[in-house]
Amino acid sequence: MLRLVGWFLAVLVLLNILRLVPAVGRIFDVPFLGFFLAAAILSALMAWGGTWMTQRSRTARVKRDLGAVDTPYQRGKLGAHLLAAGAPSEAEPHLAIAAAGDADRLEWHYKLGCARLLVGRAAEAVAPLEHVVAREEEHAFGAALLRLAEARLRLNEPALALVALQRFERNHGPMPESAWWRSRIAKAQGDAAAAKRACEEVLHLQARATQFQKKSGRPWALKAWFARWF
Repeated sequence: MLRLVGWFLAVLVLLNILRLVPAVGRIFDVPFLGFFLAAAILSALMAWGGTWMTQRSRTARVKRDLGAVDTPYQRGKLGAHLLAAGAPSEAEPHLAIAAAGDADRLEWHYKLGCARLLVGRAAEAVAPLEHVVAREEEHAFGAALLRLAEARLRLNEPALALVALQRFERNHGPMPESAWWRSRIAKAQGDAAAAKRACEEVLHLQARATQFQKKSGRPWALKAWFARWF
């Protein structure tokens, strides 16, 4: 009972805060509607907080367990977990040590490149990604080539980005993500018409995708939809 009362009071507090937000505050002045919207937002925040706390607890446990033995493999496993947990800056040094100490395990090099991309270090991401695709261009089902194309594009090297992207599409055919990066490459090369056509292709590919593929293609389709107009 006390928990229910506490939740009700928290909704009222959030409702009063949301009423002060410019532009959208008026929505929360509408009787019943405002309360239900505030309740939905609070529930979403609580769910996110619970997930965050669970993930934080799990990460602390993994750090403790994997940190007990300092080997390249253990560092790689820890770095991979941190990367998956959304902490690329913390994952990067562990993955760098793993890649240096276990050069034959392509997973560490690939994830090191991904971590460096996520923290804005595209120039440093190229070497580990090149290392991966030189040995196995289909690593991570071709994602290594996509990340290499992304790194090259961020370095303002659209021609080299296109080479990596074409290697991916030669193996897999066009996919929503590859078509999206093709649109960005065309834009970087100053071809606005080709960029728009590639965005249209993203939406076409997404519409034809299987139910399983639609989930992974959704973020690229959303980006392409906005890119057509802005």
